[in-house]
Amino acid sequence: MKKIKGLIVFIFVAVLSLAACAQGNESGVSPQVGDSDSSVSVQIASLQIQGAKTEFELGEEFSLGALTVYRVDESGNKLKLEDNQYEVDSSEFDKNKSGKYTIIISVHNSEITVDYEVTVKADAEEDKWSSDLWI
Repeated sequence: MKKIKGLIVFIFVAVLSLAACAQGNESGVSPQVGDSDSSVSVQIASLQIQGAKTEFELGEEFSLGALTVYRVDESGNKLKLEDNQYEVDSSEFDKNKSGKYTIIISVHNSEITVDYEVTVKADAEEDKWSSDLWI
């Protein structure tokens, strides 16, 4: 009889444990990258960006446009990063020279980066002169 009671208690505890694991994070708050209070470790698999400005006129200052950066974990879940959680390296960008430049975005405390290409377009006057030279 004692063995049966012990077995029933064991099964009850096991079922409760499984139910608690299945519910996961009830708060609905995902751990943030760089959040020192988070007890959950999240592995970043990649970064995704949206809304980045990619074309500039000659002489126009570099800007991010409506850039949004997401970290994607190994399960494919996306989390929008706050501006203070990543860094943008636009040191290659030259507003005074037409051409293509690489912009690099990296997450703080991580080696994960993503880069994208921007173009500084030649102005119409420069295009006219360069086409006239080939006559």
